Amino acid sequence: MRHHLGARLPKFSVEESKTLNGSIDFIGINHYSSLYAKDCINSPCPTGESHAFLGFVYTTGFRDGVAIGEPTPMPRFFIVPDGLEKMDLLNQTNLQVREKIY
Repeated sequence: MRHHLGARLPKFSVEESKTLNGSIDFIGINHYSSLYAKDCINSPCPTGESHAFLGFVYTTGFRDGVAIGEPTPMPRFFIVPDGLEKMDLLNQTNLQVREKIY
C-alpha cells in the first residue's frame, strides 16, 4: 500500500503500532448508496481515471447494462435499500455487536 500511496499513509513508530494493534472502540458507517466495485490492481479497468487516488478501485452503478438500483437525480447515486445488508459485513469479520445497529 505504501508503494502506491506513499506519503498519504500515516507512519507509526513500532511502539505506536503495538498500542494500536487489535484496538477498535467504535466503527461508524454512513451508507448512502451502493455501487459495484472492481479491483484495478489485479484486473483491467477503464483508463482515464486516477485509480491510485481512488484506492485502485473502479466503481460503477451498472453491471451488464443493468442499474444496481433505482436511479436518482445524481448520476452516481442509486436507491439500494438492502445494499448494506448484501455486503454481509458482520459475517465476514470478527466484529461483535454490543449495541443495536440502526
